[in-house]
Amino acid sequence: MEFIIAENSENKAKAGNAGAVEAAVVAMCRQAGSVGLQQAACRMLCHITTDIADNRAKAGNAGAVEAVVAAMQGHIDHTELQRMACLSLDCMTTDNAENRAKAGNAGAVEAAVVVMRRRAGSVGLQQAACRTLCHITTDIADNRAKAGNAGAVEAVVAAMQGHIDHTELQRMACLSLDCMTTDNAENRAKAGNAGAVEAAVVVMRRHAGSVGLQQATCFLLANMTTDAENNAKAGNAGAVKAVVAAMQGHIDYIELQYKACLSLVHMITDNADNRAKAGNAGAVEAVVAAMRTHREDADLQHAACFLLANMSTDNADGRAKAGNAGAVEAVVLAMRTHRADAQLQEAACHALSRMINGHADNRVKAGNAGAVEAVVAIVQEHIDHTNLQWLACVVLGRMSTDNADNRAKAGNAGAVEAVMEVMRTHREDPNLQHAACRALRYLTGGNAKNVIQAGNAGAVDAVVAALRRHSETAVLQVACVLYVT
Repeated sequence: MEFIIAENSENKAKAGNAGAVEAAVVAMCRQAGSVGLQQAACRMLCHITTDIADNRAKAGNAGAVEAVVAAMQGHIDHTELQRMACLSLDCMTTDNAENRAKAGNAGAVEAAVVVMRRRAGSVGLQQAACRTLCHITTDIADNRAKAGNAGAVEAVVAAMQGHIDHTELQRMACLSLDCMTTDNAENRAKAGNAGAVEAAVVVMRRHAGSVGLQQATCFLLANMTTDAENNAKAGNAGAVKAVVAAMQGHIDYIELQYKACLSLVHMITDNADNRAKAGNAGAVEAVVAAMRTHREDADLQHAACFLLANMSTDNADGRAKAGNAGAVEAVVLAMRTHRADAQLQEAACHALSRMINGHADNRVKAGNAGAVEAVVAIVQEHIDHTNLQWLACVVLGRMSTDNADNRAKAGNAGAVEAVMEVMRTHREDPNLQHAACRALRYLTGGNAKNVIQAGNAGAVDAVVAALRRHSETAVLQVACVLYVT
C-alpha cells in the first residue's frame, strides 16, 4: 500500500475512499503486540493523510489518532516505530484542530516527551517528535498546557543543545517551542529557564546561511522576548546581534524580516542596554533596508515603524542613526504607500514623532520627504481614529517647532483646518484637545498666513470651548492659554 500511495495524491484519495484508513486502524487494534504491523500502519497513515484533508478527517473519525498513540505507549523501546508514529500524528493533525484535540486527549504530548527522553541520541526521532509537538500544540491551549506539564519544553531545548549541527532538527525545535510558548507565559518561563534563548542564539550563529532556521529562530525569539526576564537573557546571550545579522544576511525574505523586527521590538522595549546593542549592531540600517526592499508589505512596514520608534525613544544616538540611514524618508514612504491602513499610519506617526523630537536635522528631512503633507492626508482620511489623530497632532506640532519651512508647508497642505476638524470631532477627549492646541500653537507661531487660516477656521472659539469643557485638565488649560495669548 505504501508504495502505491506514496507521492500520488490520486491513489491516496482512492485508498481513503476504499476504506484503507479504517482498515489500518482495525489492524492496529487487533494486532497491538506486533511491532512490525504497528510500524507499517503508522507509515501508511502518514502517507495517506499527507495533503489529503478528507483522509485526515476519516483518520480522526476511525480512531487512528488514538491507535497511533497507543502504539507509542505500548512499544516505547522501538525507535523507528516511535519515529513513524510521531510522523503519522504530525500528518493527521496538520490543519485539523479536531485531530489535534484528540491527540492531546489520548496522551500524544506525554508520549512524545517520553520517547524524546528515552531516545535522546536519535536525531530522526527527536526531529519527528518536535514536528508532532509543533502541530499538536498549534491553536490548542489545552495541549500547550499539557506540553508544559509533561516537560516538553525542556525536552525540546535538550534536543537543540544535543544536536547542534542538525539544521532541520533545530528548525523544527524552534517552531515547536514557538507553538508551545504562544499565549502561555508559564511555558515561556520554562523555556527561558531551560536555556532556549541561548540555544537559539547558538544555532543562529552556527547556521547563519539557513534561511528556514534563521526565520524559525526569529519566530521563537519574537515570542520568547515578550517577557522581561527572557529579554535580559536575550541581550546577554547575543540575540540582538544575531537577529540583526539575520536581517542583513537574508534581506529578500519578507517573513524573516518581519519576525526579526518583532523580536527586536520586544528585546529593546524598556531595555536601554539592548537598545544600545541594537544600534551598535546596525539594527536601524537593517530595518531601513528591509523597508526599502519590501515597501508593499504592510505588516513588515508596521513592525519596522514600531522598531524605529523604540530605537529613537530617549536615544539621541538612535535618532541620529535613523536620520543618517534614511529612516525618516522610509517611514514617510510607508505612509504614502499604505494610506488606508490606520494601524500602520499610527505606527508611522509614532516613529516620526520620536525621530524628529529634539532633532532639527530630522525635522528638515521629514519636511523634504513630504511628511507634513502625508500627516495631513491621514488626519483627513482617518478622522475617527482617536489615537492616530493624537499622534498626528503631535507630529505636526513637532514638525513645526523651530522650522518655518515646515510651518509654511503645513499651512499650504491644510494642516490648520485639519487640526480644527480634529478638535470639533473629538471635543470630549482632553488628551486630543491638548495635542491639537499645542499643534495650533506651533503651526501659527511666526506664520501670519497660518494665523489667518486658524482664525477663519474658528480656532479661537474651539480653543476657548476646550478651555471651558476641560477645566480640570491642567495641561490642556496651559496649552489653551498659551495659544490664545
